[in-house]
Amino acid sequence: MGSDVYANIDWGDIRHMIVFHCAPVLAGLKISNMMVTSEGGYRDACIFLRGSNVEIYVLSRINGKVVLLLFNRHKLNTYLNVRENADFLKQMGHEKCDPESVLSELAKRYVKYQKRLSGFPHELGIVLGYPLCDVIGFMRNEGQNYLISGYWKVYAGVEQAKALFKAYDDATEKMLRALFAEKI
Repeated sequence: MGSDVYANIDWGDIRHMIVFHCAPVLAGLKISNMMVTSEGGYRDACIFLRGSNVEIYVLSRINGKVVLLLFNRHKLNTYLNVRENADFLKQMGHEKCDPESVLSELAKRYVKYQKRLSGFPHELGIVLGYPLCDVIGFMRNEGQNYLISGYWKVYAGVEQAKALFKAYDDATEKMLRALFAEKI
């Protein structure tokens, strides 16, 4: 992303934060993404995204911060129900693979993780649309020995991941430029 684009981000403007963190989701290239904001930012995000195909799910509220998952419900449902992903989710203790069930259980586990009462809920990687091989690679390698790192740590399929990362970066830059020109 061009440094001129990054330099113009107003971190106090929820629109800038959403576009910076979630442009690939807004563009339909990615299933979901996370961002952290305040309660006021959460309310503003709901207003900004009203009428779009992007929904918001609150993963946690801790210490005045709200951790949000912005997602496309149809794409998430489809990805959760890919056989390998559904099998993985079941191995991780999820009884159902519909978005409501998975997100509800994930939120409980994420809060426990934040409070240091349990380990990291690795199924978050599936919810974020990461390839299963990379989620498993991350777990087996405890976040080390990855081939490249970008939107996630990649353990296989480097060229495909690089192409996706570039598409995500391009979407982010394009949307930020449009936002700065007040076209969105």
